[in-house]
Amino acid sequence: MSSHPAELSGANIALGVAIARSGDVLTFTLNNPEHENEVTGAMFDAMLAELRRESAQPAACVLRLKAAGKVFCTGRERAGRDAVSIRHESARLIELKRALRLSPLISVAEVQGDAFGFGFGLSIVCDFAYVADTAKLGFPK
Repeated sequence: MSSHPAELSGANIALGVAIARSGDVLTFTLNNPEHENEVTGAMFDAMLAELRRESAQPAACVLRLKAAGKVFCTGRERAGRDAVSIRHESARLIELKRALRLSPLISVAEVQGDAFGFGFGLSIVCDFAYVADTAKLGFPK
């Protein structure tokens, strides 16, 4: 891996996800800790756009998925209130997971704290997951 400094996309930080590159590592940091890193529509769009850019012009070898705060991710925003918007949300969710699975990047989820619902699903579509505490994944003790 290169020792180039990380390039951080400030616009994406405001969307709740920090996207950075350091050498051949692309990092997505879920940065919505005040809402337990719930993935919003804007976060979906930012991550999907970056995966599409990476697919079109490969520059990284590894995708590192992590989260700010004490919780990895407790789900996703459910803003859809009618059939059309709910279908749009579902399609975006499926497309992000598909992009992660089809990406040539080696994906690693660094799970700390709780990972429920979509957060759990996001971690298991990665090639590898480092889980700091398996009790936080919702498994009974």
